Amino acid sequence: MAGHAEIPPQITLDAEDRVAEDLACIQCGYNLRTLHREAKCPECGLAVGRSLRGDWLKYSDPAWLKQVTRGLSVVVGTNLVVILCTLISAICDIGGRVSRSDLGDVAELAFGLTLLIGVVGSMGGLWLFTAPEPNHTRLASEQHLRRVVRILACVTSGMMLTAMLFDRRSPATPVLRPAAALLALTCFAALLIYIRRLALRIPSREEASRAIVLLISFLIVNAAAVGLVFAHLGGPPSSPLSLLGGAACCVDIAIFIACIALLNSFRRSLTYIQNLQKTEAREASELTANQENKSGA
Repeated sequence: MAGHAEIPPQITLDAEDRVAEDLACIQCGYNLRTLHREAKCPECGLAVGRSLRGDWLKYSDPAWLKQVTRGLSVVVGTNLVVILCTLISAICDIGGRVSRSDLGDVAELAFGLTLLIGVVGSMGGLWLFTAPEPNHTRLASEQHLRRVVRILACVTSGMMLTAMLFDRRSPATPVLRPAAALLALTCFAALLIYIRRLALRIPSREEASRAIVLLISFLIVNAAAVGLVFAHLGGPPSSPLSLLGGAACCVDIAIFIACIALLNSFRRSLTYIQNLQKTEAREASELTANQENKSGA
């Protein structure tokens, strides 16, 4: 948690504690220049001191931060279950082929249930994680990115669930599944960018850098995988291009697991901030109570 110790840049105040430079209100965007630090925004009534603090998550709405953290926990938990169930399904599939038993059918059923859990759980978690931040209009690009993640998650989930209802031999299946996969990759990339934006508001440079590294790796590997797939169309299964495509898939899985690890690390950071908010609220309440007791005495 070394990143939490970073101090936000200070806004210049004049000798009378008035804002001496352009400063947008984080709620309505009004320029607070020349206003006293104890004053309120003339447009929306938000305290100037709140805007002076900056956009750090430490000062965000506790209820919103709790919802975001809960959503991230659902996403991480769901994907861990998906990874575990996928491994079990693969083992059953291999066992069924070796023993020529019904384990292959069990593996197919398990994979279908795993996909259903992954789609529904990830959709619900992302919906909570990308909840709109109340009283916050300063970073419009961040809000647009949040909406993009939500829309992509909804459309991707709908297409995946629709594809699951169609038989493999249906004419719609060859179109739905690749389209859903492409949308899922786009949604995942947008999610990493959104996480980077939030990580910079902790501030956690390490998690923001990890998000960028994973995003670049993710895009390069998947672009290479798509290129290999198109180059290999109609070729023999054991060709060098086929082997390279398999290797790209393995690297992609490794990147996906690394992304889940990043999400879990970010979840712990948000939990840390929540605990910090609770501690400061409790200390402020105790201080107020002590002052009231002293004034009453």
